[in-house]
Amino acid sequence: MEMDTKFLKLSLFMDQSAAKLLNLSLDQTLAYMLECVNALDLVTQINVRVSLSYTEVWIAENRIKKNNQILFELNDFINLLAGERVNVIHDAALFLSATKFNKSLSFSAAHSVCSERAAGMIGMAEKISPYHCSVLMAHTLGHMMGMSGTLQIDKEKAAPLGIMEHQYEQNGNVYQFSNCSKEEFLSWIIAGSGHCLYNRPMQKIAQSKCGNKIIDEGEQCDCGNAEECESIDPCCVAHTCMLKADAQCSRGLCCDKCRCPPNRHILNGKTCGLRNDGYCYNGECRHASADCQEIWGPGMFHYAYLILQTLLHSTGASVANDMCFRILNMGVCFCDVSWTSDDCSVRLESAILVNIWKYGFNNARSLFQQEMSIDFDSKDKLIVSLAIALLLTTFGLLLYQGAYTAYRI
Repeated sequence: MEMDTKFLKLSLFMDQSAAKLLNLSLDQTLAYMLECVNALDLVTQINVRVSLSYTEVWIAENRIKKNNQILFELNDFINLLAGERVNVIHDAALFLSATKFNKSLSFSAAHSVCSERAAGMIGMAEKISPYHCSVLMAHTLGHMMGMSGTLQIDKEKAAPLGIMEHQYEQNGNVYQFSNCSKEEFLSWIIAGSGHCLYNRPMQKIAQSKCGNKIIDEGEQCDCGNAEECESIDPCCVAHTCMLKADAQCSRGLCCDKCRCPPNRHILNGKTCGLRNDGYCYNGECRHASADCQEIWGPGMFHYAYLILQTLLHSTGASVANDMCFRILNMGVCFCDVSWTSDDCSVRLESAILVNIWKYGFNNARSLFQQEMSIDFDSKDKLIVSLAIALLLTTFGLLLYQGAYTAYRI
């Protein structure tokens, strides 16, 4: 039966013992792992393409406790993957080790591909070729994709050994899955267990390289070699470009001894911003000019305001002059923290309106200026005078328009 092409994204880990067994440089070790995956991809009987999505070599120290019981070490590896903060997307992960495990060369969580427990252990008893490594990987992944290990009982009538048969370890010519294994895999797919294998991986042109001091995609940090990292970034593991197990962050203004600082609450009204020209309000750094434009818009269409904008060369709604703010918000007697008065009930607006009705526009303006017996500088005096003149003029035109309308009626 012809099967659609499927795609398996594989993460490959190697511990310190396997790295020492190969006795290669880091670049040569990574190349060896890539050759193993390329040979694995040539096993095409089940029409599953394999791509290497992530590699990790433990040179300085192992990240899990070593154990000669392969089941216990597999469980530790699964827990490591579950606790990883690395955003690595894979369908399965394999672990290469030269530890001498009891009873078995490989072990995996059966039927686990596409799940969080999709992990397998492979023991390297000796320095093996990439081809032999690929057969061990295929056997381990086979168990993770629904295949069982069948025993050959009648060797004379038996079909050629397949990858899943236990005797493959003594046969150097094993390179394919048996028909029984393919049927088991197909049943596993039909049951819906291999849903993640239908996602085609994105092929990246540029390969990231740990140790080049550039944080590539998939890396949390990159500080160079081990010696450089001790002085530049002690929170980073040099050979993996990942944060240390107990680290929350790497370098940066907020990172203190590999830990992120706790959130701090700043009270409303405190200054903030690059130039301390803003104010804190409910966790946001607000700016008065932005608030003005948010309320009034970038420009207003009242003709008096447009005249004032033109005179002051303003581009839109903005923060008022301090003196104007005090006049319009504190009242005639300036009732705020720095002023005291016996009676602060009179507001500026009501004072102006009363004086207009009693004395007329020009007299009201002069009386108002007398009440405001404060020394303004020339700029403040100009702004205040313009504001008062425009306010009085606007009010006068409104009265005139109302009287004219009443006369017409």
